[in-house]
Amino acid sequence: MERFNREFHPSKQTFTPSEPPKQNSAKSNSDWQKILTYSGQTIGVTSLIVILMWIEIKTPRIISISADDISGSAQVATYKTLRHDHCQNRAEYYKSGDELIHYFFADQPEIDRELTIHNEIDTLRLCQETTPKSKEVDIGKHPGTSLILLLEQIQTKIQALRAQGNNKPVVVTITIQATEPGEDQPPVDFNRIKTLVNAMAQDRGVISVIGIKGELQNTIETSLKDSKNVRVFPIQSIQEAIDWSFKTGRSL
Repeated sequence: MERFNREFHPSKQTFTPSEPPKQNSAKSNSDWQKILTYSGQTIGVTSLIVILMWIEIKTPRIISISADDISGSAQVATYKTLRHDHCQNRAEYYKSGDELIHYFFADQPEIDRELTIHNEIDTLRLCQETTPKSKEVDIGKHPGTSLILLLEQIQTKIQALRAQGNNKPVVVTITIQATEPGEDQPPVDFNRIKTLVNAMAQDRGVISVIGIKGELQNTIETSLKDSKNVRVFPIQSIQEAIDWSFKTGRSL
């Protein structure tokens, strides 16, 4: 018994605590890195969404006034395609809050559609019929295509909108095959065309004339060369015309 007591002294025993497993420590660091990475990505995406929303809110809304020549000479396939492309390209640029006014014209102009864009569904309905049935309109009952009558009516419409307090930029896009006034229609007067177009441009307006060619194109381009925010485009440049018109209009 005495020998046992000499050899066994519990109070003198020491215990070394075991180290935490290194594997668990490494896993913990990895988890934190994942959390920080995910948090950074979330903040980045959220910031991008906020910036895009701010840009969308700050983007000016516009009044889109478009017009398509539906005279007899514009019933060929090339100009039917142009009218459809005119509509489709515009639809891609519309934003909620934009206003749309569309004319068909030949011997006289007539408003075909007038509405405010609320959502993408509104734009999808626009291009279902880009050449009206003859029974649906009074246009084309007499020979001739009058650009001046169209411009005068557009200018009158803009003045009415301004009188109502609507000061949004105006984007005017016109497709036309030729200007060939018939009986009881004003003769072609390039000074009158320039006066009307410049009046629109000076009232926060952008004007594009698309589709004319040959001597008429050269004459109108020469007449309007000094006019600000006014351009003439060939038929194959419809996409460029709409892109320039809407981007310029929203910058006014």
